[in-house]
Amino acid sequence: MLKALRQELGGGGNTYAPFGELIPNLTQLALANDNFSATDALGGIVQTIGTGWTIAALISYNCAIPQTQLPYKSGYNDNVARYYLHSAVCLGDVLDSLGYAQVMFQGTSADFAAARGFFTSHKIAMRDYKYFESRQMLQGDFQGMWGAKDSVIFAFAKDYLQAYTESKPFALYISTMDTHHPNGFVDTQYCQGFEKTFQNAVRCSDKIINDFVSWVQSSRFKDNTSIIILGDHKSMKQDFFPPDTKRSVYNAFINTHFPKEKLKNRLISHFDITPLFLESLGISIERFGLGRNPLYSQTLLESLGEQSLAQGLRAPSKIYEGFWNLDKTKLKESK
Repeated sequence: MLKALRQELGGGGNTYAPFGELIPNLTQLALANDNFSATDALGGIVQTIGTGWTIAALISYNCAIPQTQLPYKSGYNDNVARYYLHSAVCLGDVLDSLGYAQVMFQGTSADFAAARGFFTSHKIAMRDYKYFESRQMLQGDFQGMWGAKDSVIFAFAKDYLQAYTESKPFALYISTMDTHHPNGFVDTQYCQGFEKTFQNAVRCSDKIINDFVSWVQSSRFKDNTSIIILGDHKSMKQDFFPPDTKRSVYNAFINTHFPKEKLKNRLISHFDITPLFLESLGISIERFGLGRNPLYSQTLLESLGEQSLAQGLRAPSKIYEGFWNLDKTKLKESK
């Protein structure tokens, strides 16, 4: 399973209008495979409270709960960062219990925004900038805007898969950064002839991701591996999108074979992705946290409406506060 993040350009029609020309490959992948949309055309995920920045989106996708400011209000410290949402049951915990090998690849330091604490708290090993640097793997033209550029990270992920010989299944997560605001990063070595503009950062990222997906689809994993491509949140690029542009978050599910009649005219949030992850692996589940599997029932967005859901997400919750406590059972298991 692949989760390649950081692509979002919303709209309707047969492309992600009015910016579909910037992601032709990702548009085609969404068209040819499974894509959830609020219309009959291509579209995406509704961004709601507690999902609108990277770590919040990752938490929402993996745990079906939002990222609120609770840990900061209650005293954010190194212990909270190390054991991030430690008592919450998330996708990584479920897959670990099923015997999956799990690893997260990213070109930045996982210490930023406590990503290391979050993923390792849920049984997902980190391979980040510090990991690659400590092993002297970053050679030549590797530098991107925030660390190692995406083409280098995908090359490392490809090497990992080529060397994978374990009998147990794997979950491979990849976070990309080349389209990050303020201006993105254009990999002119990979995308020769591209000028350094934000538009070309998106176009080049579209090519890099598509090339990796194509490689996976021609590899020995092609028949029994789900590929899930998600944007983390709507782009924060300033003064790029016209004021009235309706935007959503990109999604494409490849090799999942979801019922086509269940995909369109749907309102799904980040939370609903968690049960869909498991569904893509053949694990049928109707709900997970705040997530509702749209293949079986209405989502909370559909049953409550966006305003009521947002109001509920803002409300204090003792259960949510408890997710930040240490799970001593996990600590015993790790010894």
